[in-house]
Amino acid sequence: MQAPHTSASSSSSQSTLNDKAKSEKPRTGETPRDRRNRWIKQALSGPLGDFVFRPWVDKVGYTALNTLTVPLSAVWAAAVRADGEVTRFRAEYPISRPLIAAERWALRQIAANGRKLAQADKLWHRAFFSSHSVPHERLVFLETARRSASSRWRASAMGLARLVLQKDSAPHAQSPSRVRFAIPGTAEVENAHGHRITNPKAAFAIPSPLPQIDRSHTITRNGKREYWLRFPSPGSRMGDAAYAHVTEPAEAPIRGSFVFSSGLGIEPEHMPAGGLSPLHDVVDAGLRIVELETPWHGRRLPWGYFAGERIFATAPLGALDLFDAMVREIGVMVAWARTQPTEETAAPVGIGGVSLGAIAGSLAISHMRHWPEECRPDGAFLIVPGAPLADISFDGAIPKLFGVDKALSKAAWTRPLLDQYSALTDPD
Repeated sequence: MQAPHTSASSSSSQSTLNDKAKSEKPRTGETPRDRRNRWIKQALSGPLGDFVFRPWVDKVGYTALNTLTVPLSAVWAAAVRADGEVTRFRAEYPISRPLIAAERWALRQIAANGRKLAQADKLWHRAFFSSHSVPHERLVFLETARRSASSRWRASAMGLARLVLQKDSAPHAQSPSRVRFAIPGTAEVENAHGHRITNPKAAFAIPSPLPQIDRSHTITRNGKREYWLRFPSPGSRMGDAAYAHVTEPAEAPIRGSFVFSSGLGIEPEHMPAGGLSPLHDVVDAGLRIVELETPWHGRRLPWGYFAGERIFATAPLGALDLFDAMVREIGVMVAWARTQPTEETAAPVGIGGVSLGAIAGSLAISHMRHWPEECRPDGAFLIVPGAPLADISFDGAIPKLFGVDKALSKAAWTRPLLDQYSALTDPD
């Protein structure tokens, strides 16, 4: 692969673009973060984007996952379980040396920031889903505070980065990623999902009646309306509340809706407000975006786990439970979107997703013929929808990084055994 050509003229044009962006006056209602993100988008649309959006980025990204992101997520989860106590942390995450002062401080910060997030989230729920009116300024403040508290809680893990980067972990560590494996036996998985294999029509059946959906109060900013939906997850074994963040044009006509599911480890609801998201541009084009929160991520994260860990820690049951919930939740949101006002009476409803979300979307397309008409999407835009579960589990780069292949083999799972459940994990 040849490196992108960079000439004096392209550098000059990039400089001119940056100068132009910085000299622009702030747009109405635009925050400094919004303005920064707009500059970044403009910069990436030029020669810088040509350089960055290349295959070499995948190798760099995987190296970062392998050496920092995944191991640090495991350290963070262990710190959460320790709740600020050094002795408990060392029991959860054995290391071969004492913690230095900065690491003990980081351990306390993770615990303190977790409590701050719990309080911020409690206030957020109380206000946004209140049956009484709440001042708009209060709602915006609480949403900003919630996101800030969440991002600080997760970012505080960087105070423990030395444990990962300097390889201070004890040699008897369970795996490079420290996933807390609890691989179920074949009988447990059969009891949980075996009946779904023999009844394809009911494998991802949408509940009737549809679950009651609670809608939050609305905030309006940057020309967009935002609100949240909450409903009991229709997943047969999930047992929690599903959430979706809805963003739609505040004034422009709404031409349709798009239900989107994120990828593994992605928690858009817990990133700082105003983050870079291509979905925001889609809203500007007149679409209503419904972003589902992935099970075992964000608000739905089980205590003491890192995002998505349960999928691998309990494989293959984790994947079966996850897709069972995700696919049905997509169908519920498609039905909800059809009831919302749009410019046209029968505006289209599409679905989309990346990686994990794309697999769920593909399964929805495969099984929607068994769903009520109002639950069936009109189209799909799916990015990197994956491969068969058996191939991903034993050969996939990310599962290998987590040590899933070895954990499955140790628990006597084989490719043929996994293939028995392919109808529930692999799209047609």
